[in-house]
Amino acid sequence: MSFCLRVVGCGFLVVRILYLADIRFPLERANGIQSMETCYALAGRGHDVTLVVRPDTHTPPRDPFAFYSDILQAGLLRPSGLQDSITRMAPILLVAAGMIVAFRAGMWNLGSDGQYLLAAACVAGTAPSVLAAVPAPLGWLVLGLVGMAVGASWTIVPAWLGDDLEM
Repeated sequence: MSFCLRVVGCGFLVVRILYLADIRFPLERANGIQSMETCYALAGRGHDVTLVVRPDTHTPPRDPFAFYSDILQAGLLRPSGLQDSITRMAPILLVAAGMIVAFRAGMWNLGSDGQYLLAAACVAGTAPSVLAAVPAPLGWLVLGLVGMAVGASWTIVPAWLGDDLEM
């Protein structure tokens, strides 16, 4: 059985909207929440919205409202939930900050996630031996420089292709 959510607004001109989404609820990705928010926004404008999705694949089927409530509780409202969310969000924000600098300079950097992942993998692989060989503050500085060098070297081939070969 598929899940149906019906929201009715209270506007002057009511348009009946049947929103068919080829997703299941609850969905762990953001587009599940986006579909619900779209329906909520349309209902807020006064329309009669019915959202129809595929059935949940879990046995027994989960309640979408309880599922998303649990995500909110665990991610923000639990004592360590906000800290966990910020910790997981920090790398994404670092990549975004680097992208802002590149875009403001009028350059496109489409490989930033690859730069970040490759640098993180190299730093994680070398960290135990570096931190065992030198004092911790110096080791962190060396690892930061290794990460920057690996991330910068990842851009050499695209930069060469774009500059020398005018690609």
